[in-house]
Parts: sequence; C-alpha cells; structure tokens
Amino acid sequence: MHASILFLYSSYDEEAATRVFREVNRANLGIRMLSASLESYSTLGEALQSSASPNDYLVILLSPAIVHSPLITQELEGLIGTYARQRSLTVVPVKIHPCRAPSFMRYWRIIDASKDAKKGIRSLIERIRIAPLIDLQELGPARLEELVESVLRAYGFVRVERSSSSGSDVEADIRAELLAKDPFGRQVREAWVVEVKASTRTTDTSTLRSFLANSSLRHAPAKLLFVTSSPMTSAAREWIDHYSRSPGTGVSVLDANDLKYLILAKPKLFRKFFAG
Repeated sequence: MHASILFLYSSYDEEAATRVFREVNRANLGIRMLSASLESYSTLGEALQSSASPNDYLVILLSPAIVHSPLITQELEGLIGTYARQRSLTVVPVKIHPCRAPSFMRYWRIIDASKDAKKGIRSLIERIRIAPLIDLQELGPARLEELVESVLRAYGFVRVERSSSSGSDVEADIRAELLAKDPFGRQVREAWVVEVKASTRTTDTSTLRSFLANSSLRHAPAKLLFVTSSPMTSAAREWIDHYSRSPGTGVSVLDANDLKYLILAKPKLFRKFFAG
C-alpha cells in the first residue's frame, strides 16, 4: 500500500492551499495525495477517516482562518494519541499566512512558509522525503547514544558528556547542562542526567517505574531524561504525564515518536545518522 498525504486547510485559503498541493505534487514523491477543507466536515476525526487507507502524513496548512477553527482548537490536540501515535501518522504543520499557531503544535515542529513560500515548500518536501528513512531500530546502543548526544547539543544543552563506562548501571549514559531562568529571570544552569535505552519493544509503565526507581535517588537533584528508541504505550505516556505534574519531579521522556520530530526539524541530524 502506497503512503499517502492528507492536506487539511480552510476553504478561505483555497488559492494558497492549491499552490502548496501543486508544488508538492511536482516533486514526484510517489505518494498518494489527498486534500480537504475543514469546512467540509463536522469533526476532524471524520476528515482523517475520509481516505480509503490510513494516512502516513497529515499536512495542516495554518492561517488565521484555520487556527481559530473549533475543529483545530477543540479536537486536534486530543487526536495526537488516537491518530498520530496509534497510526504512525507524521504530522506536518505549515504556516501559509502569518498567524499564532496553538502552542501544542510546536511538538510537530512548524514549518513557516508565510514569509518565503518557496523555501517553506522545499522544507515540507524534504520532511516528507526523509521521515520514513528515520529508523531508530537500525542504530545499535552506542550509535543511539551518539544520536541522543547530538540531539541534546542541537537543542541547546551544553557540557554534554557521555559516560566512559559502557553499560554501567551506576553511571548515567549522558550528563548535560541546560541554561535556564529562575522565577526572577536570572540565568541558572540545570544539571540533567540521561538514560538511553535501545529497544525493539514498546516502552510500558513498568519500564518507566524501573528507570525512576534506579535514578531518582542516585542522581538527585539533577533532572532526569529517559530516551528510548521504541514508542511508548498510551498508558505509559499518561502515567509519566501525570507523574511529571507532581511537585519536585523533574522527569522527561523522549520516545521514538518524539525523536523523529526532533530529527525532522534538524536536517543535519538526519544527514549525520540516516542519510548514509
């Protein structure tokens, strides 16, 4: 079954949407392309189910008209679990007119084509091309640690150091610092410890509980980051989200889906680890 793309846009942006659709089609990506205006559907779920097969890509063309649509503001964030994760859907938001996108869309790494349409469309085409080539399961444990080290550096971490004790249960796989601000606006350095797990099995709640039990006391008061090359179960994600909201718990998790979007937004990372 061929991969497919569903372009969602507002009917008020028909002209701009047609241009994006036409330029992507000219790239000869070998992908089935579909387009639909949000106003054609009563629910966003109905729009996503309108194609004959599950979509591998959902391209959302952002404008003032679409970001104020109830289908976006009320439904899209809640569909992350049901579609983007369960159906391995790659979501690509593309800003075609100046607008303030909902904050939750930052997770998908928004492409800005509102100022330079040609450049933005090129970025969209590149993202569609490289997304299926990001296969974390092909990386061995050492190479995965190297990738995570590079991701941390690319996203602003400093003094990133990998452990010299490979496979040690005592040493963190990676230690790093992040420049942040305290509640009074003063710059502080946050200490982070990172555990990297190469796995072909989905990450469940018991895996996260084990990580926290082994790390919380040993590495206090550093913040904790657990990185896995496999997807998290929905139950595990709900559990860690709930846990992270508790006072005094500085815990973050990146699974395979999270890493994919971080890499998609930094093409240099893709070229270093997956282009060969």
